[in-house]
Amino acid sequence: MGIFNKIFKSKPKQIKVIPLNNALSFFEQMLGEKEKQSLQDIEELRKSLPDSIATFSKSLNILEQAKVEEERAKGSQLAKDSYVKKSLKLIENINPEDYTDIEKVSNLLNLLVNLTPRQAIHMDFFFKEEMMQISKDLKKIKITLDSINNLKTSGVIKHKNSLNKLLNDEIKIESSLISYDKKIQELEKNKQEWVAEIKSKTEKLTLLEMDGMNEIKKDLIEMKKEKEHIQQRIDNSFGPAERFLKKFLYSIETTPDGCAITDDQKAILRMYTETSSHIAFSQDEDLVIKPLIQQSLEYARNDPEIFDAKRAEKVEILINEIGELAKDRKNLEQLAKDVQRKENEIQDIWIPKQKHKKSLNKEIDDLAINIDSIEREIIDIKQDIEIKKKKIPLIKEEISNLLTASTGIDVEVEE
Repeated sequence: MGIFNKIFKSKPKQIKVIPLNNALSFFEQMLGEKEKQSLQDIEELRKSLPDSIATFSKSLNILEQAKVEEERAKGSQLAKDSYVKKSLKLIENINPEDYTDIEKVSNLLNLLVNLTPRQAIHMDFFFKEEMMQISKDLKKIKITLDSINNLKTSGVIKHKNSLNKLLNDEIKIESSLISYDKKIQELEKNKQEWVAEIKSKTEKLTLLEMDGMNEIKKDLIEMKKEKEHIQQRIDNSFGPAERFLKKFLYSIETTPDGCAITDDQKAILRMYTETSSHIAFSQDEDLVIKPLIQQSLEYARNDPEIFDAKRAEKVEILINEIGELAKDRKNLEQLAKDVQRKENEIQDIWIPKQKHKKSLNKEIDDLAINIDSIEREIIDIKQDIEIKKKKIPLIKEEISNLLTASTGIDVEVEE
């Protein structure tokens, strides 16, 4: 078998490899003459159209002059006259220089052959000879148009058009790949700038968190707690005396011969019975309430219905220690000032900083959204790039097959 293999072994297939950029020039080199001949044939056919239309116009004139006197031909005469009038009008609507325009002549032909079956029967019966010439003229125009169309849509011209389309498709893909590459670079640059901006804004946020404002807020909370504690201590100290003070005030206001006190004392007494003790105490700088508490205690001792020994004991402690409570009052006044100062500081400094922080956080969120959008856009572009890159080998294969089919030479196109 080995010897027969050597004898009958077919020669290796010869493949002509050409660069993609030379595909068109290779085609023109191999088929340029055929293309030139086809174009000449098309041009000659195109130039023959005006003569064919002129011949048809003459035939229309002859048909127009044709007459049939028979009564039964009246309908046919009307159909013929209508067709001639319409056809001449259609021809007149086209400029003579457009008689070589393939598209316009094709449209004209379609309108000229547009006869109803009834019109065709009428005209063919009484004007058979003239209609035969009309049909012959129209057929000639149709054959010319069909020949032009066949030359354009088959053979070397078709292959040339297909090759140009494939090459243009490849150029568009290459151009889009370059545009995509530039777009990705631009997006990556924007992304890096926004990432850097997020980093900068995050650092600013960190500094805002480390500016001691938390300590100020913590101090304020402690001050308020201490203030509330002192207020509660004052209220608790005056608590046992409240019942005695109310009864004492009631007695003064309702008994004509009750204990005589000044209007200022009465106002102080009323303040202590109608508001919180720590509020009244803070306004009683001269401790006007002290003798009034003593008087209310003496009043209670004389009224078994309101007297309570344990309560009285606590009231006596209040009378003895009210001077110490005055120190708490001073501390309370100072705390109130300190609290107001801290609140003003927060109002003037912390709140604007909080607004700044909120603004920075929103800006960071917006930048993060933009970065996410860019990343998704880059992914979409890269996917499109992969799709287009896969098309390039297919286009090269189509061009290779087209050149092989049109030239009869095995061709392989490469970059």
